Amino acid sequence: MDAIKKKMQAMKLEKENAMDRADAQEQKSREAEKRAEKAEEDVKDLQKKIQQIENLLDETQEKLLTKEKALEEADKKSADVSAPLYVTLWSFEALRNIPLEISLMS
Repeated sequence: MDAIKKKMQAMKLEKENAMDRADAQEQKSREAEKRAEKAEEDVKDLQKKIQQIENLLDETQEKLLTKEKALEEADKKSADVSAPLYVTLWSFEALRNIPLEISLMS
């Protein structure tokens, strides 16, 4: 009878240890699930931020393209305006170097 009682106590202790290990594993599992949910939320937040940054980049690139086109047009207009001015100034300088007699003839 003592052997049966000892065997029962050993089995009871073994069962309690197994239950404790199972509880500990369940707790670890719940904690891991919470960390996974938090990581998923972080990923969603980061994806949202990436999308916002990409949208901002697109807008900025469009503005840059618009400004570059405007700058090119302004450069073209400036070149168109300055070319006749250069010719006029050059012509004026050329006239200063022409002898007076020739100037009067023209």
